[in-house]
Amino acid sequence: GCDPAHDGHRSSRGNADGDIGVGYTIGNPIDNISATGTIVISDLEPFGKAGSFYFDFARALHVGERSLTFGGITAGNIGAWGSAKTRAETYSAYVSHLTSFQTSGGEIPVQVTVGYGDQTTFSDDGRTVGEGLFYGLGLGVTETVAVSLSGTKNQVNVGTSFGVKALPNWGASIGIFDVGQSVDRRQYAISVSRSF
Repeated sequence: GCDPAHDGHRSSRGNADGDIGVGYTIGNPIDNISATGTIVISDLEPFGKAGSFYFDFARALHVGERSLTFGGITAGNIGAWGSAKTRAETYSAYVSHLTSFQTSGGEIPVQVTVGYGDQTTFSDDGRTVGEGLFYGLGLGVTETVAVSLSGTKNQVNVGTSFGVKALPNWGASIGIFDVGQSVDRRQYAISVSRSF
């Protein structure tokens, strides 16, 4: 997903903190609608004291020979408890296009996403967040490595994700939010994921 104004969590002591999320998807977006529900436990000290639910619904808008275009809506921070209740519920809509290009070195997959959300754009001083457009671009560099760029009108984020062929269901990513410190919100994020 593309969440340019994501605000990583910090503990009350000012140290880095993290989230644990578990989600499940039902349905096929090409034939019908896919629905994904995720529970996120945030502020991990103590574990389970804060969290919320996230939902995503997607549908294929166009299926081409070498491309797919999806539309979707998301809702986040729903039913929050603990310190997560201080953050507002979030809603957004997006269109995402997947295609690939042939090069002499092989096929390069590309994904482009544009959307609009009510809690996606930080103010220039980084103190408040409001509605606005967001964008994302992902590029498959190799079979197991991808790079990404996302942002809003005043914030740019970059990241890379990678996998290991010997562990086909595992993935990891590293990202930097607000690379240029344009809204004074630079954060570093590392995530590990497992699909079943």
